[in-house]
Amino acid sequence: MDKVKRALLGDRKAQEELTKKGRKLPCHVCGKKAKIMFREGLFVIMCSDEYCNCLCVAEPVRAMAIRKWNERAEILTEKEMEKLEVK
Repeated sequence: MDKVKRALLGDRKAQEELTKKGRKLPCHVCGKKAKIMFREGLFVIMCSDEYCNCLCVAEPVRAMAIRKWNERAEILTEKEMEKLEVK
């Protein structure tokens, strides 16, 4: 399983690694690509689909905005994720 899938399932390590690389996870509502803009002194991350009803993230520091956007609630435990791994 790749890091993006693990991060989407709530794997904090995968979320942190992607955040450090500056990668944004897909939208948590519709799964489409996220976009980042700089407006009025804030980095704003939102879904690229203008009709999606997800909440955006706005922070003064780019890395902080990406971290907040990438944080997802844990859907599966670490042991459950390990069971999904193909060996």
